[in-house]
Amino acid sequence: MTHSYDEVQTDNHSGADPLERLLEVAAGKEKSLERLLNIVEELDKNGFLSTIGYFVNDFEDLVDEGIEKATTPQAFKLLALGPVIKETAGELDITQLPRVVKHMNALMKGMGDENSSIQIHGMLDLLKVLKDPDIRLALSSLFNGLKSLGQSLASDTP
Repeated sequence: MTHSYDEVQTDNHSGADPLERLLEVAAGKEKSLERLLNIVEELDKNGFLSTIGYFVNDFEDLVDEGIEKATTPQAFKLLALGPVIKETAGELDITQLPRVVKHMNALMKGMGDENSSIQIHGMLDLLKVLKDPDIRLALSSLFNGLKSLGQSLASDTP
């Protein structure tokens, strides 16, 4: 005898022990219940139960906040830019992106280093720094990028 959730909720067995009622409903479904309990244990072990609880308890607030953020003038501007962003992204050579990001991270790390050994106080210091092979390589890369930018700009000019 199978029972749906609604039947379990609405059946009125006045005087019936709730534990007996639970056993009656669960009879023959041991494998399914075991799988369900294993899933719940795995969710709990990985911290997902508390996350699910957070979303269940705060769902209405989360939806309200999401709607509030999605209806700001900035969000509408971003949506209006969608086609332009899509077209621009299509023009990017993403094969170079990992390499560029790696080198940009190195640049930012070097720029943020408070213990920098390079100090430029005048033209003589600049000339000394230009002897460093790393600086020469970085400048060559920068100038190659500037050359490519210039060629691209020239091709856009009528």
